[in-house]
Amino acid sequence: MSGSLPLIVGVTGTNGKTSVTTMLASLLNKLGIPAAAIGQRVETPEGVRDRCEVPSGVKGLPTYIAWLTQKYNLKVIAIEVYSAALAKGLHRLVRYDAVAFTNITEDHMNVHGNFDAYVKAKLRIFSHLAPNGIIVFDSSEEGLLPVQSQCHDLGLEYVIPEEHATPFDLSYQQQNCRLALSLAEQLLHANSELASNKVISQAHLLEKAMELRSPPGRYEKWRMPNGVIAVVDFAHNPGGITAVINSTRTAFKNNEKVGFLLSSKGGWGEQKRRSMAKAASSADLVIVSDDDPRKEDPAIIRLQLSHAHGYEECSPRSHAIHTLCAAMKKGDVAIIAGRGADQHWQSIVGRYPYSDVHVLQQLGGVKIA
Repeated sequence: MSGSLPLIVGVTGTNGKTSVTTMLASLLNKLGIPAAAIGQRVETPEGVRDRCEVPSGVKGLPTYIAWLTQKYNLKVIAIEVYSAALAKGLHRLVRYDAVAFTNITEDHMNVHGNFDAYVKAKLRIFSHLAPNGIIVFDSSEEGLLPVQSQCHDLGLEYVIPEEHATPFDLSYQQQNCRLALSLAEQLLHANSELASNKVISQAHLLEKAMELRSPPGRYEKWRMPNGVIAVVDFAHNPGGITAVINSTRTAFKNNEKVGFLLSSKGGWGEQKRRSMAKAASSADLVIVSDDDPRKEDPAIIRLQLSHAHGYEECSPRSHAIHTLCAAMKKGDVAIIAGRGADQHWQSIVGRYPYSDVHVLQQLGGVKIA
């Protein structure tokens, strides 16, 4: 690391990008290393900023990085790297000192056309890797064989996260935490001045990692007045939906029923919605509702999600949340998926405040650990 320039970490993959970037920034801040995360939201050492602050265009992200670095005297910035942005060349002015892959499963076919093109877009992050840059991923994770092959073809070494204890119960949360922890370990090992030349032992690093929590809106649990556990989660693609339902069944082992609120943002395409609907079918009860219709007709989006499986449609979303939670019994789990911690609704009439969490609070929900 030279001068006042921060180390830039790029995290890509289909699921888990927000969790990994936020956990990495949080862990470094706990170690006294000023760090931020840019993605669905902007996490800084002093709080959260709106993602809409990041300017558009090729120069937008570098400009924002420079501004954020100066404002918070940052040493590390972790960035969620999206396939569409890579495909459009929007990261060509950004050089990554480290990159990490979470997994690669089918998503964004409406943007890339097919799965091969989607994978190739993800692999473009290698063209933005600094010389001697750090590469971290678990080669056993779904869809990462092309990443492993690319490393082999380019003669690049990569690091596999070690099996450490984490503060999380769900398997994919544990995987995200270990990826963030491995990134922190590698950054500290390669840049002694990152911690002002202080030696941070692995024991101390692991101790701080046990203090980590999931980002807001990522498997956030609420107890409703009727005893139902409502889970707010960002699951918004087939792989994410499958993971959250399966992990919930594993975590709750007393034959609790799992309900699922299924929705799709505008612009995602009918093919993705069919796959999402199929993934959600493993839940005991599925209710279809709205989510950021943008320029599409929300009724058509709901129909595409519900038709093949005969799911019940319920709108507006606030009423759907009430309906799902009311249909479950004490101890059952109602997964409110798709939006996570999003604070605004986007439709053809514009952008206005809306939050799933606020709805749960209005219904008398109490957040639980």
